[in-house]
Amino acid sequence: MALIGVLLLLMMMSALAAALTVSGQTETLIVRNELAAAQAQAAAEAGINHAAEVVTQYIWDWKALGFANVDAAVNDVLADADAGSLDGLTTCTGGLDGCGVEHAIGTAATVTYYVEIVDDTTGEDGNALSDSNDAILIKAKGTASDGTAVVLEAIVTPIKLPALITGGNLTISGNVEISATDPDDASVHSNSNLSITGSAADIQGDATASGTQSCNPSSCSQVEGSHSSGATELPIPEVHASDYLVNADYVLQSTGQMTCNLSGGCTVGATTYAYNATICDASSNPHTQCRSGTTDFGWRFTGGTHWELNEANPTYNTGTYYVKGTPTTVTEVSASPTVIITIIAETSLSIAGSPDITPDTPELLFVTDGDLSISGGTDLGDPLTAQGQILVHEQLSISGGPDIAGQVIVEDAATLSSLVTSNSISGNAEITYNGNLGSSYWGISSWRDVRE
Repeated sequence: MALIGVLLLLMMMSALAAALTVSGQTETLIVRNELAAAQAQAAAEAGINHAAEVVTQYIWDWKALGFANVDAAVNDVLADADAGSLDGLTTCTGGLDGCGVEHAIGTAATVTYYVEIVDDTTGEDGNALSDSNDAILIKAKGTASDGTAVVLEAIVTPIKLPALITGGNLTISGNVEISATDPDDASVHSNSNLSITGSAADIQGDATASGTQSCNPSSCSQVEGSHSSGATELPIPEVHASDYLVNADYVLQSTGQMTCNLSGGCTVGATTYAYNATICDASSNPHTQCRSGTTDFGWRFTGGTHWELNEANPTYNTGTYYVKGTPTTVTEVSASPTVIITIIAETSLSIAGSPDITPDTPELLFVTDGDLSISGGTDLGDPLTAQGQILVHEQLSISGGPDIAGQVIVEDAATLSSLVTSNSISGNAEITYNGNLGSSYWGISSWRDVRE
């Protein structure tokens, strides 16, 4: 009986040991599969993000790359006319459509992703090298070290932003009016908190905040669309004046000279100035050498520290001006001229008085690396024909009774300039937006996991 008992006990222990061995092997296989799936998923996501970043940056840089418009840049992505500019996403010679290239992750090169960029053919005309519905399809296949594969697809489309958007807190007070041809375009959004206190404010679209949206009953009733807190954050492009230097005709140097920024030269009166040549030098007293005389640009290098456009009724030269300096320096426009100019400033920018300004560079009015202050009875743009974007890296203040035609985008980056300390719109300011700006802002609008 003892022998039989021992044999039975040995059989039970052997079965238990076998079960533990099988369980351990199973757990090991599960962990290995989970690791492989995670590797493949991460690799596919890396491929999607890599391709999306390269494609969106390529479209954003359409002018610097020499394209006539955004559509031409989009079509060039599809046709791959210049493979080197797409950051090695393809080595194909016949275009991105139908081919891709494998990328290794890490030094062991055992985890890879394969990227393909093609035209989204939904609603298209069948031409794989010409986009007609503002959509590009990115396919990415991630492969783990054991061969496990995950395939992801993402659609890249233009990012539609409202008439006014800020990355930080925004306060609206007074009799502010925001309108548009399409009410959906007349919306306001803050990726932080939004406060509306003006009882006579009139917002034709929505008023939303990713943080807290607050308004008293009378001001809430002035929002014709919806008003809500906790809204999804909207992607706000980083604002850097240097990205727009390619648009400039003239550069206002921080040392007081105005130079030519056109590769073919700048013709002023009967004189043609070569690229980077000095057109006028206002670095010494009376600092008005770029204001009157043979170069009637209307600019003065005030006190040898900053540029201003404020002389009464001079001759103002049409053009796009790039201002060198730091965000703590203020470039001023405080006269009442009627001018066709675009100002791109590494400095902060102050617009006062009653100037009537129409953008020189199509769809672009002001860009500033610092703060932007707009006050007075400024008339900026034409609601029907000459709307322009206003892009602010730091903070924005709008007061008085300016009439702004276009879109206002405020990144709300860390404060360097003290010109404006918080985002606010007050007084009788009006913003009219037709919804046709920002066509070069592209991003991922949707994605899916493709099961093979």
